[in-house]
Amino acid sequence: MPPQLKTVIPFSRSVRLLASAAVVEGTPAITVNDLLRLQSMAVTTTLAYPIAYAVRIRRFRMWFTAPAASAVAVTASVEWNAGATGFLLDGVSVSATTMSSTEVCLLDTRPPTESVGSWYQAGVTGGTNEILSFTCPDDTLIQVDYDWVPNFTEPALGSFSITGGTVGTVFGKSWSPALVPVSPLNSYS
Repeated sequence: MPPQLKTVIPFSRSVRLLASAAVVEGTPAITVNDLLRLQSMAVTTTLAYPIAYAVRIRRFRMWFTAPAASAVAVTASVEWNAGATGFLLDGVSVSATTMSSTEVCLLDTRPPTESVGSWYQAGVTGGTNEILSFTCPDDTLIQVDYDWVPNFTEPALGSFSITGGTVGTVFGKSWSPALVPVSPLNSYS
């Protein structure tokens, strides 16, 4: 039997964001639309469309330290959405804590098998599905590794507004004003 021929081959991408303020769990939760908007194209100076049809998170990482001159422990945590699947899962909630202002702490997690985050999700049917929520202190570097499938077959998945876009520019839009995209990712507010 010959190997299966994929009509659309997924691409992999890593995006980094810097938390300019502490993020409290659930504000915001990351949805499928948020991931789709990390890979968008400006069609006017005020309008953009995602260029991905479907996305799937492979890995979510946060690097952080405690505030300088502070003996207070800080914690970062990730809560994967398993409720929508109907499965009882292990590893849904993970966290890391540090008191050091010089040693970087890393929280490295992958979506549990059979969780919403481990599946490809399309913006047409699952745009508002919550994949995960997280908590982190300010000055946390966040890296989202994900796979995405280009949108070659569907009409536009829905536009969103931007400020100061350049027509034809591929960019990423953060899902929160507290999370600033780190270069080389172009970003618009």
